[in-house]
Amino acid sequence: MNRNLYYLLILFLFTSCIGTTRIIEPQIPFQAECFAALIDNHFESRKISYDPEERDDWKDEVDERIHFLAHAFELQDDLQELIRLNREGEDRDRQDTLRRKLLKAVDLTSLEVSAIASGLDCEEEKSVQLADYLDRQIRNQERRLTVAAIITGAVVSTGIGIAVLSGMEGTDPILQTIGLTAGLAEVYMGLKVLSLRRKIKVDHPINIIQMVIEEDNSKGIFSPAVWFYLNAPTPGMERSLREKLLARWEAYGRYADEDFEIFLGEKGEYTANMLETRSGLLEQLSSQVFIMKQDIMLFMSYLHEF
Repeated sequence: MNRNLYYLLILFLFTSCIGTTRIIEPQIPFQAECFAALIDNHFESRKISYDPEERDDWKDEVDERIHFLAHAFELQDDLQELIRLNREGEDRDRQDTLRRKLLKAVDLTSLEVSAIASGLDCEEEKSVQLADYLDRQIRNQERRLTVAAIITGAVVSTGIGIAVLSGMEGTDPILQTIGLTAGLAEVYMGLKVLSLRRKIKVDHPINIIQMVIEEDNSKGIFSPAVWFYLNAPTPGMERSLREKLLARWEAYGRYADEDFEIFLGEKGEYTANMLETRSGLLEQLSSQVFIMKQDIMLFMSYLHEF
C-alpha cells in the first residue's frame, strides 16, 4: 500500500502543474485604441426631448421616421421651416441654406454612427482574439496531458511485458502495484483534461455594456443623436431599440452565463466562453447602432427632393 501511494505521489506531482487554473496578464491594453478618440474628444452628454404626438402643422407632410430623425438632429424647426417655404414657393435662397444645414447634420451623424460602431467592432474583435488565445492555451494543456497519459500507459505496459517475459520470480505484487498506480494516474489525468481552465485579466474602464444597461451616457461615448435614436421608441414601436436589445441580452446572455455581472464592471477575469459572450453582446449593440444608417439614408433622400 505504501508503495502504491509512493507511485501515485510521483505521478500527481508530474501532472499537477498542467491542469491548474491560471490567470494571464495581457501585454496590450484591451481598450488601447478602440475608443481612444471618443474618450479624448467625447460628445456632449445631454438628453434630447421628444414627444411623438407633437407634429404641429407639418404632421401630414412628412413621414414619421423623417420627423423622428429631425428630432435626433435637433433641427425639427429648420425642417418645418423648409417644408413651409417649399410648400409656399418662397425664398429659394433660404430653402437652400436650410437644406445644406440639414444635409450637414445628416453627414455628421452618419460619421458618428460609423465612429461608434467601429469602436464596438474593435472591442468585439479583441474579445474574439483573446478567446482564441485562451482556447489555444487549453488545447496545448490537453495535448500535454494526453501525451503524459500515453507515455504512462506505454511505459507501464512495456515494463509489465518485460517482467512477464523475463519470468522474474515474485513480480506479481509489483506488477499489480504498478498496474493499479498507472490506472489511477490515467484516470486522474483524464479528470484533469475535463477541468482545464485559463482566465485572462481584462480592463474595460469604459464599459459600453454597462452604459447601455444603466442608460448612462455621462462619459459621452455616444453622440446625442445616436443615444436618442437608441433610447427613444421609434415610430410604430412600443419599445426603443435599447429596450429590445436588453430583452435579448436578458434572455440569451444573463441567464446563459452565471458570471454575467462581470460584464458590468471596469475589469474582470474572463474565460474564453465569457469573452465569446461579451463579443456577442457587443456585436448586437453595434448592429443596433448601424440600423440608424437606414433612416439616415431615408432622410437624405427626402432632402434631395427639395
